[in-house]
Amino acid sequence: MRYFKYPHTKKANKTAKEIYKAELAELDERGKKLLHKEKFWGIASTALGWISGIAVSVLLRYLVRSFNLPETELLFVNIIHIVLEAVFKLAMFFVFIILAVIAGILAATPFVKLQEKATKELKSIRRARLHEITRKAAEHLREFYGLREPYIVTKCYDSSDRKFKNKDVCIFECNGEIRIMRLFDNVLNLGECDIGCYAFENGEISLAYGEYKGKTAAELAVGETKFTLAARAKPFMEKLMKYEENGIFLPISQKKSGTSAYYEFQYCKKDMPTDVLVKEGYGYWQEDSLLVHIDDDARLFEYYLSYLSPTHAPNGTSDFCYFGVNYYTKEETAKILKRLEKDKPPYSEPLIKWLAGAAEEYNGFFFLGI
Repeated sequence: MRYFKYPHTKKANKTAKEIYKAELAELDERGKKLLHKEKFWGIASTALGWISGIAVSVLLRYLVRSFNLPETELLFVNIIHIVLEAVFKLAMFFVFIILAVIAGILAATPFVKLQEKATKELKSIRRARLHEITRKAAEHLREFYGLREPYIVTKCYDSSDRKFKNKDVCIFECNGEIRIMRLFDNVLNLGECDIGCYAFENGEISLAYGEYKGKTAAELAVGETKFTLAARAKPFMEKLMKYEENGIFLPISQKKSGTSAYYEFQYCKKDMPTDVLVKEGYGYWQEDSLLVHIDDDARLFEYYLSYLSPTHAPNGTSDFCYFGVNYYTKEETAKILKRLEKDKPPYSEPLIKWLAGAAEEYNGFFFLGI
């Protein structure tokens, strides 16, 4: 197990202010007009509220000042008048505040409603823009932590690392490790919100179902490091752990019946011109083929597309075809095999063994897309 975190710097970190500026720049004309309306009605409602409140306060204050009890020749009566006036004016002071606030609210209400209408229309536009912009702002973090498909987003209820408690986290596999990091979609202040990433090697994880506040949860533990996650995290992580054991390359014996959702590496057993081979030199589901399920295509093309390009396609080009036929000559197969043996990308052992047969015994191979 290891923990690592992106080395944030002021230059690399996107702040809320920077993301907000980018968001405004991305708004279309309608969005910008709504933004101006929202600001205008907000300023208007605030200004009118204050003006109305102050006006009412001044008027009432003038009326109170004009209120005076008549003086008499009796001293104690005058003292009582003075006390009554002081109490009255103090009571009126609080009444003024209440009436001024009410007057301000009543005067500002029409403008507040106009502001709320503009805000409501703008909110849906900004939500989509903010999601897109924050995703773009966090690209360097996703790349640093190795986030890739497939992954799930789930709740971390509790953790020995308090930073992860009650956070939405991503769980995924990268280079044979299961990794847990925070989801960065719609997140501002990336430097403050980034809580780092835990990476676990296969075989060191203890997984079990448990309970958290009356509901089933998944418990992950490596020594003293523990995570309590939503229950669906357990079967997903168990599937990820199989990549280290079985890789992404499957013998055809493991093909599920009734489905064709597989890419197929197939030996070329015919000796024909290349332009003929790419049109009729292959079949499907040969007993010695090697398969990759469509669920694993992100890993397949991330690690192996560079080895499979260029190719020979039925349209006469060298462009790799994800959904059609790709052919590689015996000589090209030998070169691909040599590169794979040198680079040893993840999960490559079954493919290297299979390609050795294509280079030695057959006329190259086909890659058949879905």
